[in-house]
Amino acid sequence: MEETTANASGAWNGQAVEVLLREYDFVSSLIHLYRQFQMQAVGFAMILYAAILGLLGAAVTSDRFGAILLYSAALVPVPIALLILAFGVMEIRIRRASQYIDLHIRPCMNELLRDVPLLGGRTFLAWERSPGASLTKYQRGMASSAVFVAAMAVPSAGAGLWYAFWVTTPGPVSREMAIGGTVILIGAVIHTAWLSFSHESRVFKSTE
Repeated sequence: MEETTANASGAWNGQAVEVLLREYDFVSSLIHLYRQFQMQAVGFAMILYAAILGLLGAAVTSDRFGAILLYSAALVPVPIALLILAFGVMEIRIRRASQYIDLHIRPCMNELLRDVPLLGGRTFLAWERSPGASLTKYQRGMASSAVFVAAMAVPSAGAGLWYAFWVTTPGPVSREMAIGGTVILIGAVIHTAWLSFSHESRVFKSTE
C-alpha cells in the first residue's frame, strides 16, 4: 500500500514538474521576445544615425550642409526618445516575466524536486533571483541594458544640447523645441537606465 502511494506521488510530481516546465518555457519565451524588440529599437536608432550621417556626407560640399546639420541636431532627440521609451516598456515586461518566474515557478519547482536523490538538494532557477550575484557593481552595470540605452541616447542628447546652447545664429527650429526634445530624451534615458540596472542587480524576496 505504501509503495503504491509512493509511486502515485512520484507520478503526480513528475506531471507537476512537466506542467511547470511548460509554463516556464512560455514565460521565458516572452523574455526572449521582448529582448528582440529591444534589439530592434537599438537597430532603428543606429539606422537613423547612419541616415543622418549619409545626408551630411552627401551635402558636405553644398550650401545645404549647415541646414541639414541644424535640423538633424534639433530634431533627432525626439525619435530617439520614443525608441528609448519603447525600450523601457519592454524592460518592464521583461521584469514582470522574470519576477513571475522567481516568485511563482521557482518555489514550486524547488519544492517538487527537493527530495530527488540524484539532484543533491540543489536550488533550481536561481538565475532569476540574482543573475549578477557573482559580478562586481561595475560588471552588473555593463551587463545591463543601460549600455544600449546610452549608445542610443548619447549622440542625440549631445546634438540637442549643442543646438540649444551653443548655436549662436538663428536656427531653423526654435531653441525651446530643441530643449524640450532633449529634456524628454534625458528623462527617458534616466528612467529606462534605472529600470535596466536595478533589474540586473535584483534580489527578490523569496516566497519560500
